[in-house]
This record gives sequence, C-alpha cells and structure tokens, in this order.
Amino acid sequence: MCHSSRFKVFIALLLIAVTMSMAAVSKSGKVRYRVGDAFIDKKAKGNWNMITLETKVQEKDMIRTELESQVIIAMPDGSVLSVDELSLVEFSKLLNEDGVQTIVADIRSGKVRFDAQKQTDAKSYLNFKTGTAVAAIRGTSGTIGVTSRGKPIASLANG
Repeated sequence: MCHSSRFKVFIALLLIAVTMSMAAVSKSGKVRYRVGDAFIDKKAKGNWNMITLETKVQEKDMIRTELESQVIIAMPDGSVLSVDELSLVEFSKLLNEDGVQTIVADIRSGKVRFDAQKQTDAKSYLNFKTGTAVAAIRGTSGTIGVTSRGKPIASLANG
C-alpha cells in the first residue's frame, strides 16, 4: 500500500475517531487500523503479541511496527496517532482523569503522525519524546520521530 493511500485511510479513520470522541472517555487508546506486521508489548514486559483491531493501548505499552506496516490509534480525547513503519513507541503515560488528559509517547525509533484535538483543560497535554527532544502538542497535526541515524525530526501540517 503506498503512502498516499495510507494517508487517505488515516483521514477516514480520523473522522471516525472524532465522532467517537463524543462517547464515554476511557483511559486507553484503541487500535482502529493495522496493516502489515505490528506488535504490542503490554506493560513493556518483553511479551510481543500481534496487534489486532480494537487492541487497547494503555500506559506503559510499547508498539513496534515492521517494514511496510502501520498502526492507527484513536486516543481517549479524539486525537489520532499513526505509528509508521519501522517504529518503536512506548506510551509512558496515558491517563484521563477528571477531564484532564495526559499522554506521553516516547518515540525510540521511526515516526508518529498525529492529529491532536485541541486540549480543553489547561492541565491536559500530549507530549512526544525522542532521545534528544520533547514536543508538547495542544491541538494540531504533523509528524515527529527519529531518523535512522538517531536525529530527531518534526513537522507540522497545520496549527
């Protein structure tokens, strides 16, 4: 599947996720799309299992994607994260309590595309970390990650 068709699927799933954000708020993200070989390590215990649709992504979980793979996750606040191929991401924080959303994604390798909903509570945040950079997102879309040589990259599509 080429990147342009993946992006079209990403947009379609984004619309679904925004609609779903009006439902009850949970403390976990849900996998809404997966292509290729993608795995989850629950609570980072070293037990990698294939990701399926509806897999819940919770605090301390790690996601790993292989070549030509992608995982799209709908977060509790309606934000959407796309873990692209050859990526390793740990969700070191994933909380939603009393209307305050806290998400920290530690990108160890690869890249994550994001469409973050505007944070309604001043205490809420969506942070992305790499080995040398931290980005706090409060309502925009773009890409953040690490090159194959370990250099951080970031770009905004809007916002």
